Amino acid sequence: MGIGGTFANTIRKALNSVVPKKLWPKIKKRLRFAFNQRGIRLPVMCGVELERPSLSYIDHAIIIDTDFSYDLPRFIRKFKVYINAEIARARKKEQMEDEEDY
Repeated sequence: MGIGGTFANTIRKALNSVVPKKLWPKIKKRLRFAFNQRGIRLPVMCGVELERPSLSYIDHAIIIDTDFSYDLPRFIRKFKVYINAEIARARKKEQMEDEEDY
């Protein structure tokens, strides 16, 4: 965390003691409850579906372990749309820069 100024060291030490001892256990407890009671629905992104998630806890982090499956034709189609949009954006930017030169 980037903290600067006169009280930076004091604030950093306070946060480093409060977060692991007080905040982090509460966050883990709430996440564990939500995950076990209601479950977590992970989104499908570009045809990649995350399946059977599980949570692992380490200091200052939560790790989501998951398997995935994907729809290859949909993934390729979405990737092509993305690449074409990026190419169009780059061409438009180049065209606008060329117009500024005149």
